[in-house]
Amino acid sequence: FQHLTDIINNSEVLEQKPDPKNKSKYIAVPSHRAMAATCSLGEIMETQELHPVVKSEYPLVFVSLLLRIGTAFMSGKESSEQIVTTFKQFIICSGDEENVGSALDEAWQKVPYSALI
Repeated sequence: FQHLTDIINNSEVLEQKPDPKNKSKYIAVPSHRAMAATCSLGEIMETQELHPVVKSEYPLVFVSLLLRIGTAFMSGKESSEQIVTTFKQFIICSGDEENVGSALDEAWQKVPYSALI
């Protein structure tokens, strides 16, 4: 967890790439490294045996995912959907699904991805 959250917290989450429509301009695109770390966290947390580890690292993972949410929504639909999936998996694995899950489901449905990108 610490290595993956370190990538999310300390690496560039956006990269500047030449705009395919106008080569003289640059656009911000999601970093493959940050997306891979986010996806890996989500995959790891699908294992219920990690519940004690997630609980012990709860503050670190929670804050890291909140940071990632802030940058993911600027990065495009794929990155936004990925962090939503990972955050939901975090809530489930941590055992907070009943406390937070239904409120989050309602909130995620209200997020217009197209308006954020």
